[in-house]
Amino acid sequence: MSGNAYRSLFGLVFLAGLTFGIFTASAFSWNVPDDTNVNSRYTVERIELSGVPESKLSASLRKELQQRVGEKFSPEAFAKLAGRVREEVRARLVAPKLLRGSSSEQIRVVFEVSGRRLDLLAKPSRLTYHTAQGWTGDLTMQLGGAHIGIVSDGDEYVERVSGIKAGYSHGFWQDRIRPGFEWQSMRSQFHRSTLDRTPEPYRGFELFQPEVTFTPWRGADREEISFSSGLRLQRFTNPSPGVNREASHALVNTLRYRRVWGEESTGESSTHAEYRLRTGLAGLGSDYRFTRHEAEAGLDWRRGRHLVLLRAQGGAINGDAPLFDRFAYGNATTLRGWNKFQLAPLGANKAIAGTLEAGTRVWRQTMLTAFFDSGAVWNQNGGGAVRNSTGLGLRAKNGFFLYLAVPLRANPVEVVLITGAYF
Repeated sequence: MSGNAYRSLFGLVFLAGLTFGIFTASAFSWNVPDDTNVNSRYTVERIELSGVPESKLSASLRKELQQRVGEKFSPEAFAKLAGRVREEVRARLVAPKLLRGSSSEQIRVVFEVSGRRLDLLAKPSRLTYHTAQGWTGDLTMQLGGAHIGIVSDGDEYVERVSGIKAGYSHGFWQDRIRPGFEWQSMRSQFHRSTLDRTPEPYRGFELFQPEVTFTPWRGADREEISFSSGLRLQRFTNPSPGVNREASHALVNTLRYRRVWGEESTGESSTHAEYRLRTGLAGLGSDYRFTRHEAEAGLDWRRGRHLVLLRAQGGAINGDAPLFDRFAYGNATTLRGWNKFQLAPLGANKAIAGTLEAGTRVWRQTMLTAFFDSGAVWNQNGGGAVRNSTGLGLRAKNGFFLYLAVPLRANPVEVVLITGAYF
């Protein structure tokens, strides 16, 4: 497929998303209460920010706020300013409150900032160690809408991928429409058990993924739904000289939902769900034809000193997918204690896993937890053997974790150390 065809296809995806976003943005925009219209005759004496320091705002926004001082109060203008403040400080809610000024004809405007907005796209940096799989590092630095990072991930995929990544995104209409892209250049290293079963895997790949994210719904109680659609243009480097590089181009779509309710001081709970769809099509010039479905959901419950976590995930692949897209369960987050290279050294076409974890605070913000994992990975039409594991761990509020996991099997008894931090 030619470069012009790629650009045309991406243009159609972006145009469709832009049209959808414009309608959803107007449908869910913040409406100014009618009773503020009577205040249009008052002059703005001062503008203040409550909940966050003014230094959190950009210089241009601070300048625009100051320019409003001395003017007549405009409900529409201050509604737009509230939206800009909310976007820049990523707040859950920003509401302009009107207070009496020093004279009867003047008012003070206070932007009250409440809570933090959910960020369904956030991917924190992480550093983990797994007894069987070694170290994994994914260190990302944010520079406004841009990010750049270095990766050596031996946990998430069948192979270890190491290299660099970069990307950029920018939000419009209070971040309800966010186009962006991700670029990666990675080297692949395969485990011996994988190399014993497949001839000459690829040496690495380059990936470029333009994508548009829409957020049609944000609830009042930290609730958000978002949908992403884009293209993944991926080319693998073959090990044999002179052989053309294989391509795995795919349409990618992700639907996300999250809700947080309650407060940390009295008890906070959250739930999340995500569905991901990748489709490699002949029309995109892909050498791989496949459809990959994956879904996950979870519930976190916190009350006082206690914590309960419930997770479930799974997926299925139809067609011929590259090793990069196959499921690799038995790592630092799924079927903990098992070794992914023993369960499915070439990855799996079908997978399902769940976990139940409960704990209590033992020291400051550190919790002692116990967990039970269960799941299966398989490639044939029938179901795979169910594997279980259990263990104990420590979890800290700052992202640190340490687990001792034991796969439940007849013999031998093996204790696997999994530790690291998200930050």
